[in-house]
Amino acid sequence: IPLFIAEHLGIVETAPRGAVVASFNFAGTLGYGIFCPIWGALSDRVGVKPMLFRGTFLAAFIFPFMAFASTPWELIAIRFVSAAMAGTTAASQILIVKNTPNDHQGYALGLLGTAYWAGSMLGNVLGGLAVVRYGYTVAFFFCGACYFLAGILVFFCKERRRPKVESRKPDADAATVEPPNRQTPKPRGAFTGAVVLVLALVAAYSFVRYFELPYVAMRVEEIVGREHAAHWTAVANTAIAVGAFLSGFIIGRLADHIRPAQLLVPALGITVVLLLVQALTDNIYTFAAARTLLYLIGGGLSAVMQKMLALLTPPKDRGTVFGVQSTTHSLGVMLSTAASGALIYQLGSHPATASWGIRSMFLGAAILSLLFMPACFLLIRRASRGAAR
Repeated sequence: IPLFIAEHLGIVETAPRGAVVASFNFAGTLGYGIFCPIWGALSDRVGVKPMLFRGTFLAAFIFPFMAFASTPWELIAIRFVSAAMAGTTAASQILIVKNTPNDHQGYALGLLGTAYWAGSMLGNVLGGLAVVRYGYTVAFFFCGACYFLAGILVFFCKERRRPKVESRKPDADAATVEPPNRQTPKPRGAFTGAVVLVLALVAAYSFVRYFELPYVAMRVEEIVGREHAAHWTAVANTAIAVGAFLSGFIIGRLADHIRPAQLLVPALGITVVLLLVQALTDNIYTFAAARTLLYLIGGGLSAVMQKMLALLTPPKDRGTVFGVQSTTHSLGVMLSTAASGALIYQLGSHPATASWGIRSMFLGAAILSLLFMPACFLLIRRASRGAAR
């Protein structure tokens, strides 16, 4: 998208292009965040498969329209609509947690992350080739075709646990079976204190991890030049996907055996070092290697938080809670893109700081990761105490 904005919309300067990239990502996460709770609640009533059908086929229709955007605002508006109608990742997470035993959910969610990044890996290879050889229009239509293929594959999914709609009529035999026990605790609601704390953790983690993400292509362009930027962005993103692909297996498996704090906090420490390397290096191979290691360490960490959330939520409410989880994730991403967009615009507007405008996104992400480490530890500890109660 940063390269498309430069080549097709004519916005090449760092400050305005960074602002458009941030607005593009903000619009996508805003649409996703607003509508995901709606789709999540509907999945509890009508099932997850209809939500996957809706998301894949509507996105297949809407996504290619980005190729015909002639202004930044048109591109941003189409992105908002496509994201609002999609929500396929959240629906897939709901399908996983509703059909997987609790002691295997970390591994199952990790495999879902692996599947996501395997697709990303293949998409970057084929998408990069499409852009280089045939142009951006073919690449956008290729994205739509992939969404359509995903919709076809949904036909072969089995939702074994159909959602049960509670009858409004009172059970006539309920009073004759067994008198109520006054000592029986009332069923907990979906949004307990522990769940709210995990949702706060998701929002904060999303803010930290998405700070530099919209500007990877611009950083690659800064290193190799505009002529080779599309090719090397595809190569770098493919390497990233390889790391995240492996991370889904490794971190997902560890999430079933190791406490969340013992995974998240050390991973954040390594993340700080790798982000500093990406900010300071002028070698594309070093950048790609550091980016790959970053996702090898952190690509599966979202599965850790998703498993915490699944274990804290009654099965009947998991669709609703995971829909809200997608919104809190989107909230963190929106705030992150707004903050990073404002920062890159300010730095890029002044000659004295323009050369560090893009690098500053990676330095800022490193600082945020460092500051997030103690907050992450405290949120997990308090959520664990709340769950024990």
